[in-house]
Amino acid sequence: MTFRAGEAHHLYWGLGLLVFGALLGGIWGWVCGGVGAILVVDDLAQHFLGVDPSPVHRLYVRWLWPLPWVQKLNRWVDRLFE
Repeated sequence: MTFRAGEAHHLYWGLGLLVFGALLGGIWGWVCGGVGAILVVDDLAQHFLGVDPSPVHRLYVRWLWPLPWVQKLNRWVDRLFE
């Protein structure tokens, strides 16, 4: 699997959650930061260590992708990064 910067990767979501968690502070800041760190590590493992499919990708495909609103959101975000 290759890394193309023009696609919405969970690396970006993870980095966003890390920043948001740092700004939020408190217990919810730690929760957001922890989830963000998991997403960042998972994306790096997927694209740079060859762990494919990654654990987060498996969960996404199984539980989130079947939801129509998630598919719409995914397509919208992908268009933002074109």
